[in-house]
Amino acid sequence: EEQLLAEARRLLLFEASGPLEPHRAAVRTEHGLEGRSRNACSLLAGNGYWDPDLCLSFRNLFLETGRFAAAAGLQAVVAEATSTALQEGAYGLPPVHAGAEPMKAHLDVFSGALWIGLESMTGSEKNADPCQVPPLICSPLGPLEVLLKLKTVFPCHFLNLSFEATDFQDDKQGGAVHSAREARSVAQQDMLLRTSLGNNLNAATRLCNDGKTPRGLLQAASDPFLLQAPKVVLFRGPAEEGYPFLPENEQVLINVLVTGRPNVRPML
Repeated sequence: EEQLLAEARRLLLFEASGPLEPHRAAVRTEHGLEGRSRNACSLLAGNGYWDPDLCLSFRNLFLETGRFAAAAGLQAVVAEATSTALQEGAYGLPPVHAGAEPMKAHLDVFSGALWIGLESMTGSEKNADPCQVPPLICSPLGPLEVLLKLKTVFPCHFLNLSFEATDFQDDKQGGAVHSAREARSVAQQDMLLRTSLGNNLNAATRLCNDGKTPRGLLQAASDPFLLQAPKVVLFRGPAEEGYPFLPENEQVLINVLVTGRPNVRPML
């Protein structure tokens, strides 16, 4: 299992062409990977790109054969690719047809954050009545899939999304919102694997002082804060498609309002 996961990481993140060690060749033959060569999101080297079909193949293989530890390890590989893209401000895209060169997509990342609490508001704002209630639309899709759909309908609109963080570090360790690699919540993993929200959360952590932490502010029993994360970019597709990187014209710019759930498992 460890060898197979290591081969998945090599194939998805680094150049894998050239002679192989015997044990690597055996692993690839056993699982039908002989034809795979360099294809990955090797964003640090030339014209590499992420192969969502290969990622999906590994994901299905791990889940269907009960290799759940390897499936969790594959999520870490996806997170590594996301981090690399955010650091580089760009990522590769597969060629549009055979023989064509891979393309590059730019990623404009904004790392700002704004803490908002009752102490930030005036008296009139606290007592304001809502003037208009937005319509309620129910959908079987997840929040990020809804955003991708809305992008096609309203390509020039700026979209807002609320996100409830559930997994945090202990306050003694800084109380930061857990990253995609550390979070247990599937929703939190998905948000941080597919968007640039992690950069905004890091900025929010740096803004905390006087012993305050993101966990303490977001999960306060009374008058909790919320966090405004502006200009977050959705730039990856869902797990069911192998976490593909999106072309620039399909990226979605969103404003995220982050709240904290006081209890991970609230009483029902």
